[in-house]
Formats: sequence, structure tokens, C-alpha cells
Amino acid sequence: MRELQQRVANGPAAVSWIGKLRDELKVRNARAVRTRNALVHGGPLIPAIAESVVEMLDGLGSQALEWVIDGLAGEKALPEVFNDRRRRFIDTIDRMFESGTPQMELSELLKLP
Repeated sequence: MRELQQRVANGPAAVSWIGKLRDELKVRNARAVRTRNALVHGGPLIPAIAESVVEMLDGLGSQALEWVIDGLAGEKALPEVFNDRRRRFIDTIDRMFESGTPQMELSELLKLP
């Protein structure tokens, strides 16, 4: 709990932590691409890596599906839905880096549009 408290102690600390999470996501996505290529084209497949990327991709896919359903229900174009989510994320990161408190900014980010 202390470690989590330090990670969200202030805006810049939270932005740094989110950046590290994003970097880890990029690494896992590269693993997912290699895993997919191994399955499609043949080649060595390391079960532990495959298991780790399947869980991540399942989570991302579930989140994307929720956004698609929300967009369709709101009669919005899907690129608009995803662009809006990305803009809100970037704006939140910018405000937290400047002076926002993580608790306030993240609770706003999680609200439905």
C-alpha cells in the first residue's frame, strides 16, 4: 500500500508510473505480435510468453468492445469514440503533470462521457 501511495502521491509521480505501465504494455504488445506470427507462420512458441500476452490482449479486447458498444448505443462513429477516449487520456496526463491531483483527474477520466 505504501508503494501505491507513493506512485500516486502527486501528479508527476502518477504520470511517471503511468508511463512505466505504458512502456510495459508496449513490450507485451511486441510479444503478442511475435506470438501471433509464430502461430500463423510457424516457429517456436514459449508457453509462458503466450499466456502472458493472451491475458493482456483479452483485457484490452474487452475494454475496446465496451467502448464500441457505448459508441454504437450513443450513435457515434467508432473512430470518434476512440479518438475521444485518447484525447481525454492525453488531457488528463497533461493536467496531472502540471498540477492536478491523481485522485481527482483519474476519477474524472473514468467517468462516462
